[in-house]
Amino acid sequence: MRKAPGRVLALVGAVLCLATIPGKADTVYNFTAYNTPYGTVTATLPATPVPTFYTDTYFEIPVTAYVSGNPITELVDFFTAAAGGGAEAKGHLFSGPVLFSGSTSDPTFIPGNFNFDGFTVVAEEAETSPVPEPSPLLLLGFGAIAGGLLIRLRANPERLAEQTLS
Repeated sequence: MRKAPGRVLALVGAVLCLATIPGKADTVYNFTAYNTPYGTVTATLPATPVPTFYTDTYFEIPVTAYVSGNPITELVDFFTAAAGGGAEAKGHLFSGPVLFSGSTSDPTFIPGNFNFDGFTVVAEEAETSPVPEPSPLLLLGFGAIAGGLLIRLRANPERLAEQTLS
């Protein structure tokens, strides 16, 4: 038994609408370190990073930082208050406050201004532009209209012949 194309189109439209769930961009923070021995250092990190390694006292993530415009990727350790706070990269320990909340297995960076061994780190939410996505209801509406037109034309073949001849 062959299904009517209108029903198939309506089904495809409904599936597309259900599959098109508007996305939400992940929150990211811009980190800027001022007055470091290397000048200004910047990095953009997700607000909730996924650690590559963690213990009870720290977590580790790869960070691509820009020093004088040049990218440098290093593993950086971020420490809990029990470990004294701060961070470590390339064997250099930077004493300072804790930069995250939550556990080391599921950390969330904290925005704000932080003082480290003579330099300041500013963490602020990055401005992101929303990604335009089709509205599921709009897709459903177009699918229903197309399906309805197809059913109507199939039910009245003379009308289809008239429209193709004119």
